Amino acid sequence: MLKYILFAVLLVSVVYADDKENAQNFAECVGKVEVPTTVACAIDTSDEDCEAYMKLVSKGDDVDLDEFFKLHVKCYNNSAEETDDEECKTYFEAMADCSGQTIAFAFALLALIALIL
Repeated sequence: MLKYILFAVLLVSVVYADDKENAQNFAECVGKVEVPTTVACAIDTSDEDCEAYMKLVSKGDDVDLDEFFKLHVKCYNNSAEETDDEECKTYFEAMADCSGQTIAFAFALLALIALIL
């Protein structure tokens, strides 16, 4: 019985992970990404996901963070696939890795362990 209560608590924690903490994780990750200095790297604005990402970013403070992280990852992964420049590819891949969802993943892993036990 305790196992199921623990699982329920952890599942609720994952579903309602703190957006502020995810945003902070994202900001710290982006701050560590090395920006190319020898070439200008721009996301592919003709890409559908990047266009939606740019529209979402331009909204300012009124942004759904789950949607933001999803579009951020898709846009930067698509841009990494489209570029021929290795330095830009590395930059785009590093940016795509900054999803902000590390806390939710950790809780999901704990919930899985609780279910197995």
